[in-house]
Parts: sequence; C-alpha cells; structure tokens
Amino acid sequence: MVHQGRNKCVKTSGVSEKQDRGHHKTTGSPFSLDLSPSRRTRISNPSLPCLLQHSRPPLPLALCHQPPPFTTDPARLPLLAEGIYTELALKTEQCFPENPGPAERREIARSCNCYMEALALVGAWYTARKSITVICDFYSLIRLHFIPRLVSRADLIKQYGRWAVVSGATDGIGRAYAEELASRGLSIILISRNQDKLQMVAKDIADTYKVETEVIVADFSNGREIYDPIREALKDKDIGILVNNVGVFYPYPQYFTQVSEDKLWDIINVNIAAASLMVHIVLPGMVERKKGAVVTISSGSCCKPTPQLAAYSASKAYLDHFSRALQYEYASKGIFVQSLIPFYVATNMTSPGSFLHKCPWLVPSPKVYAHHAVSTLGISKRTTGYWSHSIQFLFAQYMPEWLWVWGANVLNRSLRKEALSCKA
Repeated sequence: MVHQGRNKCVKTSGVSEKQDRGHHKTTGSPFSLDLSPSRRTRISNPSLPCLLQHSRPPLPLALCHQPPPFTTDPARLPLLAEGIYTELALKTEQCFPENPGPAERREIARSCNCYMEALALVGAWYTARKSITVICDFYSLIRLHFIPRLVSRADLIKQYGRWAVVSGATDGIGRAYAEELASRGLSIILISRNQDKLQMVAKDIADTYKVETEVIVADFSNGREIYDPIREALKDKDIGILVNNVGVFYPYPQYFTQVSEDKLWDIINVNIAAASLMVHIVLPGMVERKKGAVVTISSGSCCKPTPQLAAYSASKAYLDHFSRALQYEYASKGIFVQSLIPFYVATNMTSPGSFLHKCPWLVPSPKVYAHHAVSTLGISKRTTGYWSHSIQFLFAQYMPEWLWVWGANVLNRSLRKEALSCKA
C-alpha cells in the first residue's frame, strides 16, 4: 500500500481508486453502497476491528457526515449494516494504515504537540488565577485585621452618627459590640426581652464609658406586634449604626425533625424577620441624612449547607444575602452595609465546658471578637470579623462541599453528645 501524506489515498493493492469505491448498485440514491460478497471481504488489514483500541487521529469529517443509504426491505438491514461497516473499514485502512510512514508520524506528532500546548496554556492560566486569588485573600487578611491596629481609630460619630442601636444586647457578641461602640463615644440604645438585664447592662455601659444609654424591651419572637413601639422609641433619633445581633440557636445540634415547631417559628421570627424589619425602620432616616451603617451578624454555618443545623444555617444564609443585596442598593446613598460571618465565639450558645473554649485563638471571647469586628466597619462589606475566622472562611470557600458536610457532621455529633452528657 502506497501513501502520499495524511489525507491522500492512492493505489491500494493494485486496485484503482474508481474500482476501490465500486459502482452504486441501488438506483435512486447517490449514496448507495456496493454490498456484494466480494466487496465485503476486501479488508486486507485484520486488525481493523481493534482500531478504537489504538491512539489514532479522528476520522475525516467526510466519513462521519455521509447520509446512510436508504432501503425499505427489512431483510436487507443486516446486509446494509455490514456494508456500512465494510465501507468505513476500507476507507479507514486506506487513510490510517497499521504502520504509518515517517510523514504520517510527523503529522501526528505535530497534532499531539498542539494539544499539549493548549493544555499547558489552560493549566498555566488556572494556576495564575488561583495564585492571584490567594495573594488577594492574604492581602485582605492583613488589611482588615492587622493594619487598622497600627493606625488611629476612625471617628464613628462623624462618619455615621451619634446613636447606635444594638439588638440582642444583654449577652455575648451583642453586649460586647455595644461596649466597643460605647468606648468610641457613641450613645447606645439596647434592645432585648429581659428588662432587668437590660437595665443592668445599660447602667454598666453608662458608668464605664460615660455615654448616654437607653433601653427598649421587646421580645422579637412575638412577631409583628412589637415593632410599632420600637418605631416610636427610635423616632427623631440620629441613628448612625444599627447592629442586628438578636438570634436564636438550637439547644444543641439536632436533626431537623427533632426540632420543635416553637423553635422553628422562633428562628423565623427572630433570625429572619427581626433583622428585616429593624432595617426597614431605621434605614429611611439614614438615607435622608446620607450616612449610616447597618451591621448584620450572620454565621459561618451559612458558607455551605450544614447538616444538624439546617434551619439555623439557612436563616443565617438569608441574613448574609440580605446584607449584601442592601449594600448594592444603598452604597450610592452613603449607607454602608456589612455582613459579619463569625465562626465559633465563646458565648452562651456554646456550653462553657465545651472543648471549643479551650482554643482561644480559634474561638475568641465576645470582647476580643467585637474589638476586631468594629475595626473592620467601613472597610469590608463582608467579613468574618476576626483573623482566625477569616482563615477558616478561606478553607471553607476552597474545600469541596462533601468535605465541609463530613466535618460538620463530625463536629456537631461531638457537640450534641457533649450537651446530652452534661444534661444527664
């Protein structure tokens, strides 16, 4: 068999090109095949049925796009299929021989080199993109959590306004955030459901930081009826910062069907409705003054689906998306909206005997967390608020979902077992 280049098929076994193609026997179709026995047996290469096992260049398009021959006789269908196979096998043998010559080998090598170069470019682009992303994340970590500690603190009163409203302000992050704002000179309005604890915290903040404090007693789990008194109490106040911190958590990680209906309604009314309606009350005044800040405290469990915290993590995901959407809507009007995404903080939501309290660099106290979180106000619209939480957030972003789910199951099973053993 003699060949001239890759795509030229010339004489094969002394048979002319015209004879090799054969004359069409079926009239009325220009694509009919010669299905005679002599035609079907003229395959000189016995290894053709194994062609797909070898690394070959693809068939020419002309071989792949010819219309099939037409027949109406069912008895001829097996013969037709065998004829089609014979036709393709002969043409494949002619164009791609078992032992290609030097010219064919060079052409195949050039094609492979093109593919390798294309794959190398794709790999280089992906590596460069990921490297740039990691560098930007590292720079963001330094800019948010270390550089602000080296410069003078921002004047929050001048930047946003005189008063700060903090919901869920008697414990944990809410109280620590209110104290941190008071240390910067802002007057504080505390909202919670326990009047005695509110009065105690308000007096403590006023005596320690020499600022004005006010309290509003409201149980956000009661639904819509509580918001009219809040709206009336905040009227005519120069509200500069709103901190949506109020929230409810499971007693311990549980499967969804084990959570009571009352708890599910509390999650909806407190975690979702409270933040939405508080923003609806305060935001018009901020827009009128063309300055203000809204801080909504979400949770690290919103990063990915978190089993055994299904309803809680979903409510925190709502707060995250809600805050980010508000930032796009009102940034042009002078309003800064921040979504805070803390991971574990040593609050009442984690039992004091928990192993999480033994890792202060990983699970900071509310006071330490609030000090770092307030320093990011006005700088980052979406942040964890604490440097080690930012590292955890980066790992959560880049890890596959199955790994996150596996880790969440292991951690939450441990926390549930620990909580149940304490109750017993």
